[in-house]
Amino acid sequence: MLSDRQVELICKSYLPRYQNVKLEILLEIAQSAAKEARESYEKLPVPRTCDLTTYTRYCVNGAIVSDVKLNVKPINSDKPQKNSFNRAVADYFNIIPLESFDRLWTQIYKRNQTETEAQILKDLKPLFNKLKSKYVNLTKGRNQEAEKRGYKSQLELILEIHQIPQEDYQVFLKNKDKVIEYCQSQIPRVELPDWFYSQFNSQCYLCKLPEFPKLKYPDEIFEFVAKEYPILKKFRHKIRFAESSSSTFRYVKESDSFLISIAKKHNSRHRLTALIHELGHTVAALQNFKKGIDPLTNGRYPSEIDAFKIESNLFKKLSAQVYQAEVAGTLSTLYEIIFQIEAYRNPDQNLPVLYGKIFKHCFPKAKLKENYTYLINEDIVALSLRTLPHAITQVKILSSQR
Repeated sequence: MLSDRQVELICKSYLPRYQNVKLEILLEIAQSAAKEARESYEKLPVPRTCDLTTYTRYCVNGAIVSDVKLNVKPINSDKPQKNSFNRAVADYFNIIPLESFDRLWTQIYKRNQTETEAQILKDLKPLFNKLKSKYVNLTKGRNQEAEKRGYKSQLELILEIHQIPQEDYQVFLKNKDKVIEYCQSQIPRVELPDWFYSQFNSQCYLCKLPEFPKLKYPDEIFEFVAKEYPILKKFRHKIRFAESSSSTFRYVKESDSFLISIAKKHNSRHRLTALIHELGHTVAALQNFKKGIDPLTNGRYPSEIDAFKIESNLFKKLSAQVYQAEVAGTLSTLYEIIFQIEAYRNPDQNLPVLYGKIFKHCFPKAKLKENYTYLINEDIVALSLRTLPHAITQVKILSSQR
């Protein structure tokens, strides 16, 4: 059972992140969650995935992170904003609402196969010119908000939130170029269209493979993973599959179960690889629960390391070409993250040239020197440094495998 002292220590660990919230408020949230967890645990169906202490710790962490008292209220872009960061957000999405990003990219992908990259860029240049300065303000605003919370920059804040050690971040900086070369060496030897390396295309090698494993979704994919990691079989009745706007994995504390959602827009190949990825997270969570470790205590980064090791092993066993395509796909994560790191370091530099340079470093066959698509990339604009744990994990693991 989690003691009152342990609950207090959990609360104190959140004080650097929530500097405007008093310890008393955190304790109130945590103690209520702990009491509810103890009552709920006895009602959970057996076999349970973890013991009472681990379950209670997870519930306490989850309550603190999700409680409305700690979260920033949504910004209404129609109202004048006094805060400089809120104003930057409103200014950006007044020009291009976030919900229109997917629709715009659908149109771009269709044009990319029949029109030149230069022509598409010419047509979109007026929009990009409006957004360029707004993105600089957005980047500076995030840095300023991080500074108010005691961090040097947005990057330092994100490293802290995901509990990424500075040592691992330095390993990333030191080895990223070597890993880029390794990923390039893994690009499958398949025929690619001329427009493949356009900035208006998604560089997906998986979809270009001439052959692909045929496993029925989701049952045969689950059986393939469970054969390698039998712990899944014990808790099969506690794993549910669903469709959603994006692919996610979530532990549901109310039923001591796991909900795996796969993006509706995925084709059959991406449904397979996405499910393997999310099942990798499920395996990692079950293994950690068994050890008395809950994923929220350690943060997202350690769970990404565990899941990436598992999925890499699975892809190797599934197909050599699928594994190569997945490794080559790491290039897309790396160029987006490297760009954001540099943009937060110096927002006033020529960002389209910077993005183009990094894009070409990862994909040498790219033609144009300037790349403006960061301005309509949801992960970059709206979900700042979201994939940083993925990128650092991938570099750490792949650099050790070379």
